[in-house]
Amino acid sequence: MAKFRNIIVHDYARIDPEIVVGILKNNLNDFKGFAKDIELIIGTNLEEWKLFNLLNPNFKETDENKLPKLIKRVLQIYGLDDSNENLIIETYKESREENKLVSKPQDILDAVFTDYIFRIPAIKFAEAQSNHQKNTYMYLFSWRSKLGSIHGLDIPFVFNTLSNRAGWFNPGLTPETEKLSMNMMDAWTSFARSGNPSHKNIPEWPQYDIHNRKTIVFDNLVRIWGDPLKKERELWDKSSLWSPFQTYD
Repeated sequence: MAKFRNIIVHDYARIDPEIVVGILKNNLNDFKGFAKDIELIIGTNLEEWKLFNLLNPNFKETDENKLPKLIKRVLQIYGLDDSNENLIIETYKESREENKLVSKPQDILDAVFTDYIFRIPAIKFAEAQSNHQKNTYMYLFSWRSKLGSIHGLDIPFVFNTLSNRAGWFNPGLTPETEKLSMNMMDAWTSFARSGNPSHKNIPEWPQYDIHNRKTIVFDNLVRIWGDPLKKERELWDKSSLWSPFQTYD
């Protein structure tokens, strides 16, 4: 019988970050290598936060004048240094333009929320686990529906539950979506069987490490991306929130 591995998709409980950081700071040595025997796939969607805009009945797109104030407010809410809002905006704008992503004010704000709540914690998880467990793999899901590459959109692809009735979390069954779904489902199945998610229909999926940070990108073209959106990641690495967890023994 196949031995199934632990697979974390990208759901995080919303807990006061100050409490979590405080616990980890004071007990970091106790957690090192605690889950070293667990092989891992972890990843996020490119535009996770856009879903939560849709759920807000009072949502209005921000503009260039409001963006600095909103970024500053976000930093204050999470107890971060709120003096670098312009650096954050410029870094995200530059990064998105370099990677041919939309860089309108709302997209920058969405990217900041996506990184803070989803992508950066997932990266930190992968960094920590990869130091103890070689079978650690990271993905970025960037396929877009009409609503974007939103939170939860990857689920019907992984479990092949696409249908002809399209909705928020189900883009519908087409030759395009069916092919991507089969590629993802086969990767997860291969990982469950052997601890290695690679298969013949996708590029070789490298193990994740802090030196190359090779990540598979699931889209119409499945590809390997070394250190995706590096400038944005490095910006968070320097923040007071994540700096205590940069070194893993």
